[in-house]
Amino acid sequence: MKNKIKILAYHNVLPDDGTSGIKDTVKLSTFKSHMETIKIGDWQVVPLIQIINALNNGLELPKKAVVITFDDGYKGVLSYAAPVLNKCKYPATIFLSTAYIGTEKIFPWLPRNPNVEYNQSYTALNWEELRVLQESHFTIGSHFHTHQFLPTLNSIEIEKEIKISKKIISDNLGCEINVFSFPYSFPFKHTLWPEFKEKIIDMLVLNGVVGSCTLERKNITCKTNPYFLPRIPLFKNDIKPLFAIKLETNPLHLNFAQNFHQKYLKYRGI
Repeated sequence: MKNKIKILAYHNVLPDDGTSGIKDTVKLSTFKSHMETIKIGDWQVVPLIQIINALNNGLELPKKAVVITFDDGYKGVLSYAAPVLNKCKYPATIFLSTAYIGTEKIFPWLPRNPNVEYNQSYTALNWEELRVLQESHFTIGSHFHTHQFLPTLNSIEIEKEIKISKKIISDNLGCEINVFSFPYSFPFKHTLWPEFKEKIIDMLVLNGVVGSCTLERKNITCKTNPYFLPRIPLFKNDIKPLFAIKLETNPLHLNFAQNFHQKYLKYRGI
């Protein structure tokens, strides 16, 4: 049997009575149904670093495993996702955009929609709250410093993003950061920077990073590059049956549309 390894990418979780016009925010009942599906399907939930270490060292990968991750650093993760994960005893990783952590403000990239009310769950976690997550099966990673679309930055700017984010997290939480996730989803040979893949790997390695996640939709195999780990993004409409399909099927059919948009349409007003 082939290995079945899926890294799930969440952003925020809201209560069922909360208003969400953001597609990558899931309701609490939906999130609970996802965890139930994982349990019923006999998936092994493993820490991200276990997959990264296996790929870096040529070790055997789990046969059927799920990794749970969250991007950005929303308060909703602590308020609603963490209690569910703690009850299941599932580990998770949260990637922080460090320029906004502790500001108690809404993340600036959220769309300004008059029909969407951004409550406290949409604001950035503070460091005290992150210490609580550290104590409850969460690994802390970096989502870079200012959540930039990296191919538009030069090498000096990207290295600054890496170094600053690592230092801020280390200074506030006392832990070394060696896992990252890339803001936005993009193919690795973007028209804005054809050599992006090679350059970003060099910079991550030089700064002690052992692996990083993307939002590219692919399967993980023993040949997967640990610095470009694919993930399956979860959205507000991913009810239980749709989530089960995402877990069990090959996500490659989603990849062409994603790559086309990111390569040819992104930053062209489309």
